[in-house]
Amino acid sequence: MKRDKLYLTLLLEAIDDERLPMPFYVSRSAAIGYVDEENMIFTDILTSQKYVNVIKANEIGLVDGYTNPIPISNFKTGLFLSKEKLSEYFNFMDHMVFLIMEDNSVTIMPTSKFEEELGVKLNLSYIEETNDLLEALVSGKLNVTDYLKSMEDSLNNNTDRSKEIENVIKEKLDKPISEVITKVKESIINQDEAVKQVITAVYKYAIFGSKFKSNILIYGPSGCGKTALIKEVSKILGMPIHIEDMTKFTVSGYKGASVEDILVSLYKENNGDLDAAEHSILFLDEIDKKAKTESDNEVTSSGVLKSLLKIVEGDTIEVEINPTTGETISFDTSKLLVIAGGAFTDLYNQKAEEKKNTVGFGSEVSSINKEIQYGTELTIKDFEKFGMPLEFMGRFKTIIRMNKLKLEDLVNILKTSNLSEMKSYVDLLESKGIKLDIPEQLYEKIAELAYSYGTGARGLNIVVDNIFDNILYELFEEIDSVESITLGEDIVKDKNNFTLKKVM
Repeated sequence: MKRDKLYLTLLLEAIDDERLPMPFYVSRSAAIGYVDEENMIFTDILTSQKYVNVIKANEIGLVDGYTNPIPISNFKTGLFLSKEKLSEYFNFMDHMVFLIMEDNSVTIMPTSKFEEELGVKLNLSYIEETNDLLEALVSGKLNVTDYLKSMEDSLNNNTDRSKEIENVIKEKLDKPISEVITKVKESIINQDEAVKQVITAVYKYAIFGSKFKSNILIYGPSGCGKTALIKEVSKILGMPIHIEDMTKFTVSGYKGASVEDILVSLYKENNGDLDAAEHSILFLDEIDKKAKTESDNEVTSSGVLKSLLKIVEGDTIEVEINPTTGETISFDTSKLLVIAGGAFTDLYNQKAEEKKNTVGFGSEVSSINKEIQYGTELTIKDFEKFGMPLEFMGRFKTIIRMNKLKLEDLVNILKTSNLSEMKSYVDLLESKGIKLDIPEQLYEKIAELAYSYGTGARGLNIVVDNIFDNILYELFEEIDSVESITLGEDIVKDKNNFTLKKVM
């Protein structure tokens, strides 16, 4: 292959949509490299990654391909002598669909026309913004040697910092996995299997690298400890974590938070340390709220999941971090450990309804709901049928069901969990030299009321905080003179059922 001529080309990505009669590709990014015209192979000079021509890619079933390589020398004509003109070209190509016809030719069609003729809405936007070095190269302001040196220096700097962070993470994992599991179980009650699976996935990611990571989907009833589990793992292993409530997100360009905002938040939470941000745990909470429904609005629901693919599957995304100056960063999401969580209550209800119809109208619906909701493992097929896109679910190699917390679990959480609200009050009062006496029967009474709320462990915090309202009011009147506080057995019903003992 001759390496005396550089080309700018578009890298395309295949889109698999069962609604459409023919395969098609869309723009994913721009790249500079060499073209082996005889074998139809393009080699990216930065990554050394090889791509085949999009027609050949389609023939042999590859997801990626290249098209329309343009010699760098052609840019000396002035057509692309500014970053603005280059961006205009990329933006134009970004709104095109590349169709592979029966005769293996490629037809380029505007996305809007394609959608109109086939009656579909694609919601696609994959191409990455160009950068200053790329613009300098195609405009002739920078020669190839200097370009490669600049990219090599940049890569080396990023690699050194990335390795440093990876080594720090490995050092924190330099302990038996059973020790970490035991530590987490001191806080997370009756979720032993989930704890084991999550920590194993984190160890796999940290020790073997991002190529072997297993993104995780956790599902289970509200208040069973999904978020608490991830926070505890993050705290014990010393890995930064970012939690996003997915209910507020929309597709980019529409009112509401966009998925790019997630990466901006990660970057800012790590004080502008891009490598640290890239090695974080990203927890996408309430992910089930974005499933496709019969009245699906792709802007606020399933379209968001499709937009998340670039983050979940691992890609380099250009993100604007300063709207005023237009400053951007290239965020490598392949290093993120992505964990998604949701209750999927509507999915369980859907399965219960299906079973009710199967076994007959005379069946006891409440018993069916209980059997389905708390005793059934969900499959990928269940999630897909519910409205979670298969291409999204396919990115989660580890799927974990968490248990519904029983009454006795709530009692145990109150008494033993490191996250117990009651234990927090005990510790807080002890730090002020005040002893808190709790009758044994009170734990169950608190748990019974919390259980009736149907919100899992969250109900415990509500009940306990309510108990201490009057106590704290009186305590703050004379905190220096109080020696101990004794809770009465009926304080759940009567908030004045307590005794403050003063220092003699």
